[in-house]
Amino acid sequence: MSDRGTVDDDYLERVRASEEQPPPPPPARVLLFLFCFVLFLGGFYLMGLAVDTAEIWLFTVGILCSGGAFFIGLNRARTL
Repeated sequence: MSDRGTVDDDYLERVRASEEQPPPPPPARVLLFLFCFVLFLGGFYLMGLAVDTAEIWLFTVGILCSGGAFFIGLNRARTL
């Protein structure tokens, strides 16, 4: 054995670890992300629109949309 035996072992360990990458996310997770992203940005848009029109109910709907998107994204991601 040479002095570089540990270097070779480290290299083999890195190669083995890089081959064990997790599979790509299923399409349901991607669609969930896109839905939550659109809902989140839509909520911000509604809040901004509510400031211009001085409508409290529109601002409340915007907060509920943004909060709901955040909640759905955090809780449903574990089950998909």
